[in-house]
Amino acid sequence: MLRAVLSIAFGLMALLMPGPTLAALIMLFGVFAAVNGALALIDLAILISMCSNRSARGWSVIEC
Repeated sequence: MLRAVLSIAFGLMALLMPGPTLAALIMLFGVFAAVNGALALIDLAILISMCSNRSARGWSVIEC
């Protein structure tokens, strides 16, 4: 019950104050994109280090 009331309250606040709501969503998406990109780079570095053929470039890295 409390969860439903809080959800309605937050929904009404988002309708009444669209500026701060949009700003918060943009900031959350920015953080998500930055973390996702950093983890993708770490994953790529791990994948490259696992390949035994160091001369592999481009798409051939995926096949290692």
